[in-house]
Amino acid sequence: MRWLPGLILLLSCGACATTGVRPEGPKVLSLDIEGTDEIGAGEVKDKILTSEPSWYKKLLPWLPFGEDPRFDRNAWRSDLRRITRYYQARGFYEATVVSDRILTEDGQPVRPGMELPDKVRLGVEVREGLPSRVSEVDVNGLESVPADLQLRVTHRLPLGEGDVFVEERWTALKEQIVARLREEGFAEAALEAEALIDVATREVRLRVEVEPGRRYTFGRIFISDGPDAVVTPSRIVDQARNVIREGQVYSETALADAQSKVMLMGVFGSVKVNRGMVNRDEGTVPVVIEVAEAPFHTVRAGAGVGVEAFRTELRLLGEYVNRDF
Repeated sequence: MRWLPGLILLLSCGACATTGVRPEGPKVLSLDIEGTDEIGAGEVKDKILTSEPSWYKKLLPWLPFGEDPRFDRNAWRSDLRRITRYYQARGFYEATVVSDRILTEDGQPVRPGMELPDKVRLGVEVREGLPSRVSEVDVNGLESVPADLQLRVTHRLPLGEGDVFVEERWTALKEQIVARLREEGFAEAALEAEALIDVATREVRLRVEVEPGRRYTFGRIFISDGPDAVVTPSRIVDQARNVIREGQVYSETALADAQSKVMLMGVFGSVKVNRGMVNRDEGTVPVVIEVAEAPFHTVRAGAGVGVEAFRTELRLLGEYVNRDF
């Protein structure tokens, strides 16, 4: 362990050599959030600006790694509102910040108007209340869609009756309905939705009005390449047609698969496969493939020297790649 004293000396020197402008505001020594029964305190801390030292900085405060968190009164006031808003986003509309505290290093309260000390300890007490739950999910507008497809579109959505109303899952529900319809050929599927929240009863009713539109099939494939392209468009189309053919029901997964097929040709630096403007008269969606060719000839070279007690090696490495051999 000969290196240990040297490492300690290096860390100590690094700490001593650190210079620069001292950040404004007192150092934050700790941040405690109390009353978090349903949502963890660590999760709440991740959603606010004010932070506390990491565990290793608490254990070894002299380490030069990382910055010491600082306290700002304006940010703190905003954080108290952020805590309430985060609880609301998780379905706890009764949640409130009961109290907050700013303490000195030895635990004495810092009164309003007092000058802040060099180091502070922070605390927040929250009252979570009870969560609001989904009492009804009403999805309308799928009457023109085949019955089996209706079941696939509405099967196991991210939010259902009895679930706590979480805004993130509500967004995912809407996105999933549209994505499933587009996967089944409804390229222009859209919807309008609203969540009716009764804070008194803690019930949430979800209303979704779907506009599936027409069911489309794939149309022609178009290639967009550079002016000096070497690969002929027909070769690119042949690869794409392994997963996309004219008359096939439109699917966004098929677009992604076609992009992978073309990329696997190994001669392109970038490949993008997108849908073109839909042809409502014919009920088709054209496919546009944009490609940028990588260099067809690559040369790389390198050298190295290896020295040992009884041997010295000189290594020369070279590589030539022809991507159109």
